[in-house]
Amino acid sequence: MSGLRCYALRYNDLLAAFCARDVATCDFKALQNHWDSTGSAEGRTLECAPGDGPSPEALALQRAVRAGRGVVRIGEGDFYFGNSSLLITGVHQLSLLGSGPLRSRLWFEPGHGVQLVSSHNISVGGFSVDCPQAPFAQGRVVGASARELWIDFELEEGFARPTESGL
Repeated sequence: MSGLRCYALRYNDLLAAFCARDVATCDFKALQNHWDSTGSAEGRTLECAPGDGPSPEALALQRAVRAGRGVVRIGEGDFYFGNSSLLITGVHQLSLLGSGPLRSRLWFEPGHGVQLVSSHNISVGGFSVDCPQAPFAQGRVVGASARELWIDFELEEGFARPTESGL
C-alpha cells in the first residue's frame, strides 16, 4: 500500500477525496479502486518513483525559504518533497513555522529531509516530518516453526511486502 500513499500525496484531489487531506486517514481500498477504475486510464502515477520530485506545494515552500528572512509560514496540508530535501542554505534569521504537527506535514523519501547549510539563527516548529514508505513492515504472526526456521505473517494494511534485499 506504500504506492497508494504516494498516489494520494502526489495528487491533491485524491488527498482531499480519499484522505480528508491527511494521509494517515486514507481509505486505501477506495483509493485502490480509484486507481483500478480511473487513475490508470488517466495516466496517473501510482508508485513512489525513484526520481519523484517535489509537489507544487513543496516547490512553493522551497521558494519562500530561499527568499527568506523573518518568518516563513507553512500552511495546513501535506507537502510532498519526494527524493529532494527542503534545503535552507545561506539563510540567516529565519523562522519556519507550521500550523501544528498534525496540520502541516512535510513528506520526504528515505535519506531526505530538512537540511541546513551555511545558515544561522534558524528556528523551526509546528510541523511534522514523515516518510510515505515505512522503512519496516508490520503485521501479525499467524504461524511459525523454530525447528524448520520459518515464520508466516499477515501484513497490516499500508505496509510494503518485505523482500530479501529490502526488509
